[in-house]
Amino acid sequence: MFIFDMDSVYNVGSLMYSEETHEFASTPYMNSDITFLVGYINIGFDSETKEATQIWGFHHNFNWEKKVLNIPEITKGVVKLNMKIESGDSIRIKEADSWKTYYDSHSGWIRFGNTDNFSNDLCIEFFTNTVLEIDKKGNLIALWLKPEFRNCN
Repeated sequence: MFIFDMDSVYNVGSLMYSEETHEFASTPYMNSDITFLVGYINIGFDSETKEATQIWGFHHNFNWEKKVLNIPEITKGVVKLNMKIESGDSIRIKEADSWKTYYDSHSGWIRFGNTDNFSNDLCIEFFTNTVLEIDKKGNLIALWLKPEFRNCN
């Protein structure tokens, strides 16, 4: 599903989480005309380059489990689609329906994924503080996010 290039420059910006609306947002906005839905979080891809650009979407924090996370080795790079897909298409990662969300208040990292065992996975930071955890077969295993928390009240 995904391939990666660690020799390319990743996207720089800001990842935010609104505690009022329970949404992630990435700025600046970049072309994301292909989306992968992970729960209600969108991973945007540019249809011309097939590269992941950013994330956005709703993810309520009421069920986040507080936990000290073992942060994996993270490599900055580019994540690309390894499948035929057209502009405007959206694919839902069905496995994400059973994923859990863990939040480490000390490090600020959030992990939305299926297991804690990432020893054989690759963690690619494709946008500032936005990481896709990908297994050896190219499947998405988890999202690692370290947003700026914003309270709009």
